[in-house]
Amino acid sequence: MPATAPTRFWTRALLGLLIGASLPAKADPGGAAPVPRRPVAVAMFLWRGPTESERAFMAALEAAPGLAPNFTVLDAQADPARLAGQIRAARSGHFDLCYAFGTTVAAALKAAFRDTPIVFDIVSRPVESGIIADWGHSGNNLTGISNVVPMASAFQTLRLMVHFRKLAFLYNPQEANSRIQLAEVVAQQERFGFRVRPVPLGGAGTLAADLKGLMTSGVDAVLLPSDSAVLLHAGTILAFLNSFGIPTIATIPDLVETDGAFISLGPDYAELGRLAAQNALAVLSGRAPGDVPSRTGTALKLVVNMKTAKRLGVSLPIQLLKISELVQ
Repeated sequence: MPATAPTRFWTRALLGLLIGASLPAKADPGGAAPVPRRPVAVAMFLWRGPTESERAFMAALEAAPGLAPNFTVLDAQADPARLAGQIRAARSGHFDLCYAFGTTVAAALKAAFRDTPIVFDIVSRPVESGIIADWGHSGNNLTGISNVVPMASAFQTLRLMVHFRKLAFLYNPQEANSRIQLAEVVAQQERFGFRVRPVPLGGAGTLAADLKGLMTSGVDAVLLPSDSAVLLHAGTILAFLNSFGIPTIATIPDLVETDGAFISLGPDYAELGRLAAQNALAVLSGRAPGDVPSRTGTALKLVVNMKTAKRLGVSLPIQLLKISELVQ
């Protein structure tokens, strides 16, 4: 699949659903036996608790005819050491399929499981970060769904909500996915009339100093990318920025709903979970993961934290409020 595949997937409508709702099997009046449901063992490797994506993924597999999925949920709680231990323990068992949330988890599972099929989800740049070789054929035992957001589309909406000339970008410089996102934001500077101030996060020991440096830089807003370090320290980061009245733009909806970020513009996580389930069902039906194309979502979702908006003194355009999911 050519490099423009994410853009095409973003703009075209879904052509069909592989997942159909099913009712519990019942014997018919003639005495026919119920349709057997094949047991399927699925390991769910999460980074920081379940999201709407995992809930949609699990519901879709449970509704699939002929399957009886058994989910083992392994939550790393944003701890790399905990994730490594969970992976070691899981390798001694048997799973028909592994689900991986995010780039960090997907990369760890790729290194650990060579034969077990892996379906990744919420991986922003799976090709550039080395998770797969190509959108059409992964070249390995992985397939999945990207949460990539075209930056041009995002900034067209964001400039209606937040006025900024200097935008800080908090990220982990060791994460390839985050460096790619930074380059894409930088590429939009001239078109939308702002300047990016990269703020690399050095870890928990330097987080306070990293954040205090923002106060002398005169930034108008802070962009929080899909980044494992940002997720790990989200509570501390957002408490600090909100206390100083600095608007935050997140690409992960959970940061708005649970941590108090101002707005999030990104894909619909429930849709991504359903798409990941489609890929999983294709694999469970016998297709090789490498032959199941990886894809992106098709719908943008705008989430606004109204409590944070009030604290910032921001008045939002009524036309955007009508299409936003509001968190009180």
